[in-house]
Amino acid sequence: MRGLGIGRAVAIVVAVAALPAGAHVLRPWRPPVAPARAAETTIAAPERTAWDSLDAKVVARDPFRPSRRPAAVPFDPNPVPPAPDEPPPPKPTLALTGIMWGVEPSAVIEGIPGFESAQLVRVGETVAGFRVRRITAHEVTVTGMDTTWVLQVREPW
Repeated sequence: MRGLGIGRAVAIVVAVAALPAGAHVLRPWRPPVAPARAAETTIAAPERTAWDSLDAKVVARDPFRPSRRPAAVPFDPNPVPPAPDEPPPPKPTLALTGIMWGVEPSAVIEGIPGFESAQLVRVGETVAGFRVRRITAHEVTVTGMDTTWVLQVREPW
């Protein structure tokens, strides 16, 4: 028993003697600060240790919900993909049947959607969303449906 009491006393003495050395380990090392000059007046920022910033980061990114309620967005391991957009309507096949040259040139165009027969058009006219931009002696320029057609007179067989 007596040996047990001496062991405790020695342990206490060693622990008390090691306190100043242990305090240095617990406290982070900082380089010595030079004394401030009288001409320089700087305001030092409040001293923060690395532990303070880590605490704030952990609290800001808390992985758990403190309200202890389920998430507002339900978890679905197999989400349904959205329906694909409808494909755009196919572009028509326009054909230039003929050009009538004169004071105000005209063109006969086949294949305009919504019309069974060929249409007689002039420069600047819009028919079924197709606008005639230019008529020359050999070709007609038509725009519509995000496309520009340059039509040439169809040769007969």
